[in-house]
Amino acid sequence: LAAQISAPPMIPFLVYGSLKTGQLVLGKNIHESIFNSGIHSVSSIWENMKVHLFEYIIGSMVFAAAMAILFGLITYIILRIIGKKVLVNVEEGTSL
Repeated sequence: LAAQISAPPMIPFLVYGSLKTGQLVLGKNIHESIFNSGIHSVSSIWENMKVHLFEYIIGSMVFAAAMAILFGLITYIILRIIGKKVLVNVEEGTSL
């Protein structure tokens, strides 16, 4: 949750992604989730949270690892491209 605190608008997307990833990894019915249950009261919210907590925990770990790899690769590729441009400019004797 530490990463989510710094970007509050992302929290719903991260929770949803974590739940769906957990359901996929655990082989649960993807359409049966806390979002489709028609929550109407505080007690039903707590019950749904208890039911889907394990899916969320597993999903958040897998989702975090997948996003770390994905964004790590994207960053690596961007830095390799930028690094080549800087190296060419230095060799030509020009500056950015």
